Amino acid sequence: MTLPFGYSFQILPLKPIQVGRGVCHPESSNSSIDRCGGPARGTCTAGFVCECKAGWTGPHCLAAAGRDPIIWDHPDSIHDLGLDAPAFIPRPLVIGLVLMFSMLLFVVSSGRRANEGWKSIPEIKTDYERDLNCDASEN
Repeated sequence: MTLPFGYSFQILPLKPIQVGRGVCHPESSNSSIDRCGGPARGTCTAGFVCECKAGWTGPHCLAAAGRDPIIWDHPDSIHDLGLDAPAFIPRPLVIGLVLMFSMLLFVVSSGRRANEGWKSIPEIKTDYERDLNCDASEN
């Protein structure tokens, strides 16, 4: 939990926020400090001190009570140390891989193109093979 005006290891803010207790004069009509911010913010008690209404703070109830929901200081992470791996790949490596892949595609496609018109060579029987076939058929 992040506390306003302090550090995470502190339980209280650096200086306590005063709610009311500022000196006032109930009969005064000229200054909002003397009247505890006016009837909407606070009232001046019989002891001549301000008593703030809900939603107002400060010695004379002149500040709105609230908090800032935005976490301005995020928790530390490993990225804050600067030990991140490089977020880029060296250009020569990329160029080399692209060239190798292109060459592989070229070799495969040219091999297919070379075999497109391929026909098997008919077997040419030699005289010896013909004689063997003739001898086998005579028996």
